[in-house]
Amino acid sequence: MLRTIALAATAVALMSGATFAADLAMPETPYLPESTGFSWDGLYAGVGIGGYLVADAETVAHISGVVGVNAVIADPFLIGAELEANYMFENDDYYSWYEVWLKGRAGVLVTPDVLIYGVAGVGIWSYDTEDDNGTQYGLGLGIEAAVSDSISLRGEALAVTYDDGDVFDGVQAKASILFHF
Repeated sequence: MLRTIALAATAVALMSGATFAADLAMPETPYLPESTGFSWDGLYAGVGIGGYLVADAETVAHISGVVGVNAVIADPFLIGAELEANYMFENDDYYSWYEVWLKGRAGVLVTPDVLIYGVAGVGIWSYDTEDDNGTQYGLGLGIEAAVSDSISLRGEALAVTYDDGDVFDGVQAKASILFHF
């Protein structure tokens, strides 16, 4: 009889232990939503500041505004087009002037957040104090890095030639912040 009681007590203890184990509170794993990350596709707009080193070693400061569109055509390759407006500030040797560029660019995403690209463009320029204007052409390189899900920073250098026949008239360099939609 003692043996039966001992077996019954052991069985009850084993069953209640399984019940308690099933009721143990496990800490919940926090839910971490998947990051959508930065998307290079689509529209963007931004502003920039920079300098223009003219071939005769004069430097002119400028501000710019840009709107554009990108498309990743086959990861990691990207193409894009943009419209840019610049205002060049007057200095001792140059009047201030305006520029409007139409640019195309093609590049490679070296990481999901970093783009290296080449750029080519054609533009028009006009002095704001004289009746003088013309056409300009540019060829350059740039790097752009995503810093959030909708903001990127860009550095770009563009060799510029005007329609006056000179092969090289100067280099524009600028840093920009861009907002992607």
